[in-house]
Amino acid sequence: MEEAYNRLEQAKKRVKQLKKFYSHIVAFIVVNIALIVLKLEVLGYLKNKIDGVDFYVAHWLDWEIISTPIIWGLILVAHGLWVFYWPLTQKWEERQIQKYIEKENGKEHERYR
Repeated sequence: MEEAYNRLEQAKKRVKQLKKFYSHIVAFIVVNIALIVLKLEVLGYLKNKIDGVDFYVAHWLDWEIISTPIIWGLILVAHGLWVFYWPLTQKWEERQIQKYIEKENGKEHERYR
């Protein structure tokens, strides 16, 4: 009974992790689309209306619009690795531990024969 409860709790935790990751992807897409629109609309407006005066503002907007998806994308990749790769390593560790326990139990039985 306790094992079934533990499995249920693990499944709930896993679903929660996946939900957070997918929400992270949606936020990444929405914000970066907004940044592209901002670049196309606002930056174009600044360059056309105020020639040369707002060079630093335009340059800052370009850097922010380019750096945000790159840095955030790296963070998103790390989040994805944590969500999808970490459970695989945990399962591998559990299998290895079980393997060594079985191996040790086999040696114990051989000693007493």
